[in-house]
Parts: sequence; structure tokens; C-alpha cells
Amino acid sequence: MSENRAPHEPSGPEGTAPPSIAPDSPDRSRGEPRSSPERVLRIERTFSARRERVYAAWTEGTLLRAWSCPEGLTVGEAWNDLRVGGRFLLEMIEPDSVTRHVATGRYLELDPPRRIVMTHGWLHEGETPEAVDERATHITVTFFEEGPHTRMVFVQRGFPSDESRDGHDEGWKSSFRQLDTLLASMGGDS
Repeated sequence: MSENRAPHEPSGPEGTAPPSIAPDSPDRSRGEPRSSPERVLRIERTFSARRERVYAAWTEGTLLRAWSCPEGLTVGEAWNDLRVGGRFLLEMIEPDSVTRHVATGRYLELDPPRRIVMTHGWLHEGETPEAVDERATHITVTFFEEGPHTRMVFVQRGFPSDESRDGHDEGWKSSFRQLDTLLASMGGDS
């Protein structure tokens, strides 16, 4: 398993990342927010599991609930409407059982098992998920098959501040460690 930031998008025959997810070129045709390159988060990780299984962990509710919050937090309410234009919501609960963080967004592209494009934002108390759309970040997750392994390239852009980007960096890396543990517990070859 590896995690790092690289200066450019990967290339390869199948699953090649198109230029639209290069860190410095937002694709306005998809509604991607404008952001400076320093406000882009890029994490690359290799998992010992087939691409279909890693994609399923991102899209199937039971699997998503098992890993999609930082270590130490638990998942409360969680649902997803897995279709282009569909929404997702994920409530993360702090150890004090009182503090809650609710992430929501909508799916912009689903290309099984190669790619997921979605928005992501934090829901504040009293808001509807639709209210988050204006300030949401944009996430592209691309899955590259490498024999029995999958290289995942995660790109999130549109952060309002460096602190926000850095906080998400810590949170996502922690979540991806949990994803790695989940995939290992499922067995890596199927």
C-alpha cells in the first residue's frame, strides 16, 4: 500500500485519467469549481484488491459505511442514490457521541469500475443537502487495474482555504487506511 501526492496524473491504456482531472485544469463543462493548484488535494494509493472490489467499496452502502470516516469516528446515518445526479449523505460521529459531521454531495459521473466523479460538502444544521451545492468541493476517484492490485487516484479541488485542504488530507488518508483494512479482510483476489 502506498499514499503520496504526485505532480501529474497517471497515464496508461485503460483507465487513463483524462486531462479534466489534472490538478491545474478544472473542467468547467462539468461544473467543477475554479481553484488554484495549491488548493487541490491529490492522494494516490495502491490496494491489494481487484478494481471491481475497490469500486464496490466506494459505491455499495454496507461497504461504504465500513470505511468512509476517519479512524476514531463512527458512521451514523448514511445513504446513497447511486446514479448520475443522485445524492449521498454520510454522518460521522465523534467519540463523544455528540459532535457530528455530515458530508453530502451528488454523483456527476459513474463509470464502473473505472471512475467516480462527485461533489462533496459539509451540511450545517438546519440546511438541506441542496444548500451545500454552491460551496461543495469536486472529487474525482479513478481506479487503475495493476494485476491483482488497484491503484486509486483521488483528486479533490475547490477548497476555500489551505487549512480546509490540509484537514481533508488528514481525514481522507485516515479513511483510506480503513479502506485498506476492509479490503484486506475481504481477501484480495476477487
